[in-house]
Amino acid sequence: MTRYIARIAPFAFLALLAACGSNAPPETAKVAEAPKPAQPAQPLTAPRPAAPVGPLEAVQAAAPEPRQGDVQPFRRLGTPECDVFAEKARQCLNSGAVSHDVRKAAIRGIEEGIRASMRLTGPERVEACLNLQAQVQPGLISGGCQNL
Repeated sequence: MTRYIARIAPFAFLALLAACGSNAPPETAKVAEAPKPAQPAQPLTAPRPAAPVGPLEAVQAAAPEPRQGDVQPFRRLGTPECDVFAEKARQCLNSGAVSHDVRKAAIRGIEEGIRASMRLTGPERVEACLNLQAQVQPGLISGGCQNL
């Protein structure tokens, strides 16, 4: 192996000298320029909406401006079954569609149901929210609420 290196070393040295002696850049040193795009580059991903819109946000966006004496938003539990129903019920109560007595009973029932659901997690909380809805919703519908 050392004999092979000894035989080709002079030729390799001469090739190196010939390459260094030339002032012209070697052909392999040219850098290909990227073609310029005709249009500005488009983003790889689609633009994101400003804020995600879930079922609760959609219901809240449809709510009219609050007035004096309106029911304040109920406490959120992070469970759509509770949060969406409570917001729809609140909007109905604020619309004036139900009588004063039905309104008071619904507010009390929703607040108690939310307090009881706060101690629960997972499927038990969902079940409690559905039970709350089953208890309060008939009174609201019979009182005049349509969008529950």
